Amino acid sequence: MKEPVNKIQLRSKLGWGGTTPLPGEEVEQRLTITEKGRVYFSGYGIEKEIRTINKTISKDVAKDILQSISAYFQVGHQEALVTDVGYWELTITTANEEVHLFRGSLIGLMPTNQPDLTNMIRELIEIRNLFVFGGGTPSDQIERVYLEFDDETVMIDRKGGSLEYAKRKNSQKFFYHLYQDSNEVSKLLDALGLLKVPKDSAENSCKLTIDYYTENQRMIKGNLEGENWFSFLEKIKDFIVSQEGNQVLFK
Repeated sequence: MKEPVNKIQLRSKLGWGGTTPLPGEEVEQRLTITEKGRVYFSGYGIEKEIRTINKTISKDVAKDILQSISAYFQVGHQEALVTDVGYWELTITTANEEVHLFRGSLIGLMPTNQPDLTNMIRELIEIRNLFVFGGGTPSDQIERVYLEFDDETVMIDRKGGSLEYAKRKNSQKFFYHLYQDSNEVSKLLDALGLLKVPKDSAENSCKLTIDYYTENQRMIKGNLEGENWFSFLEKIKDFIVSQEGNQVLFK
């Protein structure tokens, strides 16, 4: 690739590993970046498109990304095939319309003395939960959610692989429910990471604390009718219903 790169198109698809994706969970992402700074992103579930984001980044940032991708793949990409983790397919189009195709498993690229491309793209184009080439951990990955509403609490913890629900009946009695499955809990937190974060409001019957991988903790107060609260809470309720067969949350 001696010519400058005009455009890259990246398709990243997760491997299911024998588990069925949750409703609303992204399993495939398509990303296009052009030399003019245009970014086109789409995220797909099993049956339908879930997210579409079109945005503009500076031409200088776009140039840095495209030049870094060109430099890495000029050296000679060694394809590593790993089953069940998913794969990526990259199309690079140069200024003279030459097209170069590469593919690999969704485990990250081989280490070089250049910046890690997955982390670089995640940081520079600022779209949440990007698969890219796989590997690494996004700074905005949700690690823990703690939700308080009246006499009910929910804690979802990636490290512990658990969802804990408690409802206090009185000063001496409470109902407690523990669900443990690291894979399913991680999938739930990833799905929550795709949603718009609930916003603060004057009415604060709900309290939400979100811990991220490296980003600052967020503490939000609001109510069930507040902006973005409904979809966030429904995602948690749907998960509980799918695993337990009945609804125990916020009746």
